[in-house]
Amino acid sequence: MDPGNADAFFNLGFIHIQQSQPELAIDDFSNVITINPADVEAYINRGLAYRDNGDYELAIDDFDQAILFNPRDSSTYVDRGITYDNMAQPERAIEDFNQAIVFDPRNGLAYANRALVLAFLKQEAEAREDADRSIALGIDRETLITTLELNLLHK
Repeated sequence: MDPGNADAFFNLGFIHIQQSQPELAIDDFSNVITINPADVEAYINRGLAYRDNGDYELAIDDFDQAILFNPRDSSTYVDRGITYDNMAQPERAIEDFNQAIVFDPRNGLAYANRALVLAFLKQEAEAREDADRSIALGIDRETLITTLELNLLHK
């Protein structure tokens, strides 16, 4: 493989994420960033790989960098919010989900993830409202319920 071909490394990184090989994906996306330090998608995907690998602080660093490049990207706030939730920082997670909703009020994933955190915090009325909103925006009800149950079991 051509060591200067960012697209090839990006595609390989995506394959490694799909194959649950986050360490390899991290290397691939790091190569993309070395070749093209302004590649926002490489930061986001490396952040996802870091999160999958349990390296939450490094994931946050990459999501922060992606937000610097594209401060209005709703989905990156959701990704960072999920990471904060994994780090047992629910208030910061909610802040990111709120920001995602500001930038895209139709982001069902932001409502769904905020509902999960609110439910964990025993803010049941607000959680139910967000869950209903996420379902209205296309999030699968059964998936949401299953995820909520799994999150409550693991916290």
